Amino acid sequence: MLKLRHAFLGELTRYVCPRGLSCDFKTLGFEDVYRVKDPDRVLIFNRQSGVYYEGSENNNSNLNRVSILLGISGNANSATFTWGNEKWSKEKIEKIFGFDCSYFETQIKEERWQIWISKEIKLPNKIYHMVSEWVRLPNLGGLPVRAVRTNRFGDKTVVLECTGIKMIPAPANYLQVPPGLKRVSNIAEVCSLKNSFMQDVLDTLK
Repeated sequence: MLKLRHAFLGELTRYVCPRGLSCDFKTLGFEDVYRVKDPDRVLIFNRQSGVYYEGSENNNSNLNRVSILLGISGNANSATFTWGNEKWSKEKIEKIFGFDCSYFETQIKEERWQIWISKEIKLPNKIYHMVSEWVRLPNLGGLPVRAVRTNRFGDKTVVLECTGIKMIPAPANYLQVPPGLKRVSNIAEVCSLKNSFMQDVLDTLK
């Protein structure tokens, strides 16, 4: 289990195992599930509202879902950076919550990016890739636990900060729909947070 604080998505609790992962978006009020054996199957549920959405998406579904989540949180314009073939320098190993984490750094135009990842928590690369997409970071071959962005004026933004790591057994049913929830027809209806972007999504998907 990882507890994370994201600059745009807010507080996150992520449960990760080789079979898949779930992410509890505290700010947005719902949980998103990814399963390695069924990567194109979308499962998002809101325990408080008692609803869930499940369906198949295209190959870009992960990125589409992330874009929707960022827009719902009101930060769509703040996280539109597109990663390409950046050259990352591996600097050193640092301990974060007792785990060895690799530190990478790169310069992109006038911005400096620093990213820390953990390879000690052994998982399929598909999981690393999905976690990285969720937090809008490149897949560097491990779990991203910290990211800092510095602009040309020297102003730093902590994009991602791990606030806790705990090794616990994965419940057998944590990648499934909780019992008693009602299925809804579009992905936006599972969100508790309502704003102008959210209303646009709902209107578009009607």
